[in-house]
Amino acid sequence: MEDVQWAFAGKSHVTNEKKNESGDTVSWHSIWHHYVDTKSDEPESDEGDMTLQEDGSVLEEGFNIIENGAKQHYEELWVDPPVEPLGTKGNRHSFVVRADDENKKCIGLVIKIGTYCQGILKTANGFTIERWQRIAPPDGEDVWVPSATHPSVIVKKSNWVQKYRLGDAGLPCKMICDRTDGKMGSKFRLDQGDGINWRLVEEYYY
Repeated sequence: MEDVQWAFAGKSHVTNEKKNESGDTVSWHSIWHHYVDTKSDEPESDEGDMTLQEDGSVLEEGFNIIENGAKQHYEELWVDPPVEPLGTKGNRHSFVVRADDENKKCIGLVIKIGTYCQGILKTANGFTIERWQRIAPPDGEDVWVPSATHPSVIVKKSNWVQKYRLGDAGLPCKMICDRTDGKMGSKFRLDQGDGINWRLVEEYYY
């Protein structure tokens, strides 16, 4: 898949939490359940041990199954970016929309958290992956930023920029990014005209 070695989306749960004397969680075991996976139509769970570092980052250690079926040790360092408020109401929110159609042989997820949005769609023809980010330039200044579709785009006010794209199918990332005010509700459905139906499975405001 060109420059993408592995892409997946799903959900995780945590076990074996350990806390310090102050009651803060300092280590845990995380298990990822893959809903859609570029490596397999029937993916196995992905597990790792997570340890909080002094600088606030989290070190993940575990084992991956590589192409020949062997286990390979890995280490990844995670940092949580701040979730910025959006819209006239100034709230922080997240959306998760999902596509699942056996007849069309497609499965996908788009997840938006604050000023970040990523999506993946698997069809009979392959995978499409997108990443979007909302860019806010300094007051009174124009900023040129790289995008996935153009060498650069000019940002005169806060707006969403497609930072990465791979594949030919349509993803509703931009439509989801533009939703900043008003709840969508559990009955929300989205069809971009390609016959793929996306439905809201999670909506959270705080």
